[in-house]
Amino acid sequence: MFIGHYAVAFAAKRTAPKVSLGVLVGAASLLDLLWPVFLLLGWEVVRIEPGNTAVVPLAFAHYPIARSLVAAAGWSALCALLYFPAVVLLEGLMFAGGVCLYARGTRAKDAVGRYAFLGFVGFMTLVYAADLVGPPPPSWQAVAWVGLAAWLFPLWAEWFDRHRTR
Repeated sequence: MFIGHYAVAFAAKRTAPKVSLGVLVGAASLLDLLWPVFLLLGWEVVRIEPGNTAVVPLAFAHYPIARSLVAAAGWSALCALLYFPAVVLLEGLMFAGGVCLYARGTRAKDAVGRYAFLGFVGFMTLVYAADLVGPPPPSWQAVAWVGLAAWLFPLWAEWFDRHRTR
């Protein structure tokens, strides 16, 4: 019975290639991972009954937390929610940390060094937020053309960096 969960994880990798297979396996088998904990806590009950089903000798007597449809939907939503903020949080913390290290290691010589730097950080933050909540791009060509604008970022960074001291 449980092997079907792993089939879903392997299949999901095709539609979500950037997501780790470990995360997909964990998501697909989350209820199987939680269920023994709930059994040990006494929140759910299973009896051993050979012949109860063709596959396993288990009679699921009481399983409202891990196996009900509503609970499964809730656990799935929680898992997705935790995965999404974890990625966003980690990437955001990395960006903030890098910006802080740069800001503490340099000092603006003039307004360009101050405001072009702040503008760059603000613009990058806005672009990231737009990627997270904005609509999908209309075509791959649009992605390519907008992606060409990224050539301006190193030039922008070079400009404000020349107006800062170490």
